Amino acid sequence: MENSNIVPKRSKLIWAPFWIGLMFGFTIIGLIYAIWFWIIKRSEIQMLTNSAIVVSEGVIFKEKKEVRYDEVVHIGFKQHKLEKFLGYGNLFVIGKAGKAVVLRFLREPEIVKRQIEANLV
Repeated sequence: MENSNIVPKRSKLIWAPFWIGLMFGFTIIGLIYAIWFWIIKRSEIQMLTNSAIVVSEGVIFKEKKEVRYDEVVHIGFKQHKLEKFLGYGNLFVIGKAGKAVVLRFLREPEIVKRQIEANLV
């Protein structure tokens, strides 16, 4: 038997390390993103007081934004289809002189919008 005509079969497992590495990479990146998102959400404070809407955010450098009810010019919210299905969204409050506050990932933003509008009157 001649060995010159034998062609070695390529293993289908040749791509296995690539796919395993790719999935592992996405898993690690996804895990890092989830941890970072959790840290940001834990460091963010959103408050509706009797006189103003206050948002404090920042992990290392804290930034406090405040819009008083008597300064509110516009209130709006944004929900994508998945967000609407899950019952959360973002609420935008714009005040005089360009002040703006974004309340992110609110549960039932329509109800919060109505509560703010009730405080405006």
